[in-house]
Formats: sequence, structure tokens, C-alpha cells
Amino acid sequence: PVPGYEMPSQNVCDICGASCISNKGETLYQFRCYLRSSRGGGGGVGSSTRLDPHISYISKKCGSGLLGKQSEGAKIREWVFKDLLHNSELMNWEKDGHLNLEGLQKSLSVTEWQSLVRELEHFARASASSSDVEFKRAEEQIKEIGALSRIPEDPFRALARCTAPSLGARTLAMVTVLVMKRTEQMPSAGGYLEKVAISLEQHQPLPGIATCSKDEVHEVLAAFVKAWPVSVELHTVLGKDTFGKVQQMPKSLPRKDAEETPVLHLVYLTGARKLHGALEHLDKGKMSCLREKVKEVMQEAQQRYRIQTQPQSICHGPRKAEDAKIEVPQDWPADLQYVESTLLNITWPDCKSRNNVRPDGQDVIKAMCLGAIKPYFSGVCPSRMTRVMPNLSALVARFAKNIPEPFCFSSMQLNLDYNAKLHVDKNNFGPSYIIGLGSYAQGQLWIMHADGDVPMTVHAPLRGYPELRVGDVIYGKLHCIKHRWLKFNGQIPHCAMEFKGHRVSIVYFSRKGSETMDLDGRHFLENLGVALPTMEWLTKVAEEMGARPVVKANQRRRLDFADPGTPVIEDSSDDEVDEDEDMHRLADDEEGSGTGLSATGWARRFHQELHVDWSSTLVELGITMCCAGPAAALALQELLPLRRPKILAMVEDGDTKDSAIRFARQNLRVQCAYKELNEFQKGSGFCEVRHHDQAPMPGAEEEDVFVGSFLARPLMVQAGKKNYSNDPNALALKIIRSHLASRTPPLALLEVPDYSSVPELERRRLLDFLLESGPDDWSFHSL
Repeated sequence: PVPGYEMPSQNVCDICGASCISNKGETLYQFRCYLRSSRGGGGGVGSSTRLDPHISYISKKCGSGLLGKQSEGAKIREWVFKDLLHNSELMNWEKDGHLNLEGLQKSLSVTEWQSLVRELEHFARASASSSDVEFKRAEEQIKEIGALSRIPEDPFRALARCTAPSLGARTLAMVTVLVMKRTEQMPSAGGYLEKVAISLEQHQPLPGIATCSKDEVHEVLAAFVKAWPVSVELHTVLGKDTFGKVQQMPKSLPRKDAEETPVLHLVYLTGARKLHGALEHLDKGKMSCLREKVKEVMQEAQQRYRIQTQPQSICHGPRKAEDAKIEVPQDWPADLQYVESTLLNITWPDCKSRNNVRPDGQDVIKAMCLGAIKPYFSGVCPSRMTRVMPNLSALVARFAKNIPEPFCFSSMQLNLDYNAKLHVDKNNFGPSYIIGLGSYAQGQLWIMHADGDVPMTVHAPLRGYPELRVGDVIYGKLHCIKHRWLKFNGQIPHCAMEFKGHRVSIVYFSRKGSETMDLDGRHFLENLGVALPTMEWLTKVAEEMGARPVVKANQRRRLDFADPGTPVIEDSSDDEVDEDEDMHRLADDEEGSGTGLSATGWARRFHQELHVDWSSTLVELGITMCCAGPAAALALQELLPLRRPKILAMVEDGDTKDSAIRFARQNLRVQCAYKELNEFQKGSGFCEVRHHDQAPMPGAEEEDVFVGSFLARPLMVQAGKKNYSNDPNALALKIIRSHLASRTPPLALLEVPDYSSVPELERRRLLDFLLESGPDDWSFHSL
């Protein structure tokens, strides 16, 4: 409402024109409208909204008619924000909030209660900047359950907190999904349970999520209790939801005859939309009984949904045995029929990259690039498939001697049985030659031309052609390439037409940046017969080709469905990655250098890359570790083969300290291990290796490497909250700083595992605190 003006003529409603006089109880209200993002609908969920600058002054009666009749949900929202949240007597969250909510639930209908819950959840998400307060409150409310896992998890992993290690999250999910299929139940579209079912069908690991809606949690738990003979209690700030029947046997029955239903406990943080599992484990008797009841279903589920390390549907590329059978001509050009027969009888790899040529709706294509490529991790170099298949690469390279003119190239793109969509090869430099092999009909190459008469519709932005928009129709010519060589410019829009039969196309071109390839790569390709271009040749052919053609208005027309206002989208990427990560991994396995399911041989390859020989050097390193786990020491153990590094002292904190120390004892030479940080700080305490008290830490003169890990979150100082001076999670950093100052090891490796979760704007301040301006007992600037 707005205060009235002194003159009644100024207090006029913009709708009815009547004057609103304050002494008669009439008031004007300010109205502003939100602008729609599109005609016929609102902005949608998550879209940005903005107020129209125009302000209207409307009376209460006209405004009520303009807004329409208030719904029950709107009344609930108004009551929540106007009365409930601002009335401390109605809503005392710290003391008796549960009692008031329970009484309030009895006075509301089901619809009104659901609306109230949604509004309270919305309010909790809008006001909570961190889930720490909500998590602490949840711990206090369910003290009878025990400690909670601080890690937010998806429903199945949270449930597995109670059943592990006997029953893991994947086993729980497999049985649940299988029982759903038996009863012909379908999960909600797009929900987490549907994603789990799809992952299991594809023999993939369970998808992990950090946040999930309450409806998704309810759906999973409802299906879970139908498959497993257990009950689940889901605790929230608004109460407790129970899934499944809790059966408690009378105390008069003998213990061996009692079969109480196991109860699993979860906590859902409504504001943060996070699920936490209780750190309680079912006893062995209940676990054995639980496994026995679902034994048959579990066996079937494990057989049906087991993870396949090498699924049959995945093609692992040409085998080295196939390459060994390929004969390579030395002094004569490769025969067309022999090359054609060879390419049609090898095993082709699956290519998931090259989005600019992959037909719409097709996830993978059969394609590989031999010669120079630009992988995702480095500059231009010989492709992995070239190293895996040297004979095939040499055969295709020598086949280029049949080109009717002297021609230089760095790369050879091979395609099998797919028609490339309209695209531009932005990474090509200079002209290209293409030839089609195989037994097929049609499959011509369409190339845009000013005098062309074959229309082609633009369905996606084309690189380097901002004047072409989606929906434009351009014209070009068809060229038959079956057993024919065709010279063309790959930077002009082109595509492959549909065909029938089996079609192989080979494109010879110079990859942009191939002149920057190192000498080892150039020598490797030249030995295979690749006629690498020189800078002089590239400059010459570039001048002959000239600038790319400009599509004029009379060479194109716009379809009726195209929007003239569609913005021009120009691809700004400088380079297109030629091979994706999956293809490199599979090619590594073919070459014998891939990791596969293990990392054996990495140390030998690391030695080769460093050009060092440690086989005659006696090396023994003393390592001290603080909350960092045994990974670094385990890596050094394999890297230094003559002497295993010895762990002078280690300390682990948190939920995994027992398993980390046990693993280190079994696989490393550990002299001293502590479970308490204060013992590590003073240099003596109960040793988990020698099992006696007051075990001293070895001297500083034996320490060569220090490995430590600490969290960044306690260092983000915020008013009214815990910070580095009083947060117990910051103790590891203080001890690490003290240890480095007193013992001064030659090398220190420090890890901040939660650094990626620090906001971008706060990272600079965090680094300054650690390295420059922090207190001497916390930062490292004075070391």
C-alpha cells in the first residue's frame, strides 16, 4: 500500500478511475508485473525473471479482481510467510518445534499440509547458506540412532552404510530393480531410480548424486522395502516416515525364535536436499538371516546385472594380430582391390567424438584417423591407432601414390558405413583427396557450389560461415567418388549422401599444426610412407585455393519454418579434438601400454619418459605421512625398485583411519603409526605397529619426504561461525605446520582435497592466507 496524497484527485485507481480516500478506508496499492520470457508462457523453472519498470496504482477491490480468486495453496503461502515464520510463539524451532508441527498437522487437511511442507522446504533452501546447521540439528534429534555419515549420498549408498561390507550398494540396487521388473513396476521418468535401472541394464556402476529430491528418496525406499525384508525410517525436520512394517517380537519369546524386522535409519536434510546414512551396522545374525531370505533373487540379480569389464557390445579396435597379416608394398603403389578387401575385413573401432560429422541420433560411428592427430591431452602427434596398426597405416599411406598428382598429406581419415552430415573441416589446411571403396550404390559426395542445383538444408551452425543460419537451403553439386579420386576443399560445406551396401571412404589431408610436430613423430610417419607437407608446399596450395567462398543471398533461400530472428551461432573453438579419451584408452590396450584393469608397468614407462636409470642406485627414502593415506608411499615403492621406502611415522584421522593403517602395515614398511593427531604432534604415543605405548617417532634426520593433507573449509573465516582458530577440523593444518617448522624435511607434498569446492572468488584469499599473510603458526610463508 502507498500513502494517500492530500488532493483526492491524485489518489485515482488506474483501472476504474475512482478516487481512493484514506479516511473512508480506501487504499491504493503499487503493482508491478514480471516480464514473460516468451509469448504464451512464463519464464519456466530456473529462468531469470525481471520486473517491468512501469508501476501501476490500483485499489484493493480492483487489484483483487485482477489477481483472481485466491487458492488454498496461496492462502497457505501467505499464512506461512506473514504469520508463521514471524511468530516465535507459533514456531520455536529450537525447543518444541516438533510438538507445534504435529498439532498443526492435525488441524490441516492433507492438501493444506502438503502445501505447508513445500513452503517450509522452500524457505529452508532459501535461508540456509550451509547445511552444517541443519546437519547438527539432525544429529541432536536422533541421538538414539548414533553417529551420522557426514558425506551426502544417494539412497542406495546411504542404505549400504548399515549393511556393508556384507551387502554393498550395488547389491541392494540390483535386487530392488529386479523385484520391480518382476512385479512390472516402472520407476518415475527422469528420477534417480530410473537412472539406476538404466545403469544396471548397461552393466555400468551406480550413478552417484550429492543432492536428491524427497520424492526421489521416497520412491527408492518404497521399492527397497518391497524387495528386502527390512524397514527404513527416514528422519526429517518435520518428523519421521517409516517404510515397511516394523515387527517386534514379545520379550517372552526365546531369542532364537525372535525374528525382529531389521530397521535401517536415514536422515534427509530438507533445506540442503541431501541424504545421510547412519553409521550403524546390523549384527552378523541379522545380516545372515537377511542374505538367506533373498538368496535366490540376489544370485539372479548378480548374474543379470554384473559389471562387465569388457562388454561384448564394445569394439576394441583392430587387433595387432590382424595388422601382422597385412602385406605392405615397398616399391609400388598399393593395389585398390587389396586395400578395399583389407579395410572391409578388419575390426573397426567405435568413435564417439567427431560430433560435426556424426549423423543425428547415432551415438557412435566406425571411424579412425591414421597419421597426425591432435589428441585431447597434447599437441599434434601420431595417433594411437597409427602405432597400434603400423602395417595398415603404411598400406593406406602407400595407396596415396595412386593420386593423379604429387600430393602431400599428414593425416588419413577412414570412415565405414555412415554418411557424414553437412559439416566443415575447420582443422584441414590446404586441399584434400577422397576416394570411396566397397560395394555400394549412391553415396556421392555433396559439395556446396555457386552453380550447384542440388539443395541441402542447414540443420546446425557451420564453422566459418556465420551468414548461414539453421533452416537455410544452400545448393551444391554431387560428385561420384566410388573408385575415383576427388580433390576438394574441406573448408567448404560438404556431406555424404545416403547409400546402400558397405562403403569405406578415405580422406587424405594436412592437419592444421602438423608442421609443429616433433622430429620423432615426423620420422615415425615418414617411415610409414606418409608424405608430410612442408611449409613451402602448404603456402603454395593455400595461395592456389584462395579465400573461402562467401554464400550470397541468391545462392540460398530460407525455409518457411526458419525464424528470421534466429541469432547467428559461430563455433568459437579453435581446434576440434580428433580422438576422444575412450578411443585412446582402447588403443593403449591394443598397443600394450594401456592400463586396462591394473596399473602394472607404469613405473617402467615413467623411467623411460624421464630418461633415467635407477637400477644401479641404492635409494632409501624416509617418509612421514599426516592424514594423507598410503598412496604416495605406495607409488614410490614401485618407482624405486631396489629399496622399498620406509614409513617413519604416519597418522590417520577420520572414519577410514583403521583401514588406512591396516593397508599400510600389510603393503609398506611402517615403523610407527598413530591414530591420534596429538600423539603425532608430540612425537610419541601408542604405536599401532609395535603395539606398545609411548613409542617415539624416528628422528628428523631420517625424514626425506613429508606428505600431508588438510581441509580448506575451516580456513574460510566467517563471522559467528567456526574458523581456523576454533574448528577441530583445522587441527591437521596446525600440526602439519608445526611439524614442517620443527623437522624441516627436504620435500613436502601437501594436498587440499576440498579445494575444488572453494568458490572461485575465495581461492585467491585462501592461497594468500596459506602462503603470504596468515599467522606464523598456521601459514607457510615463514618456512
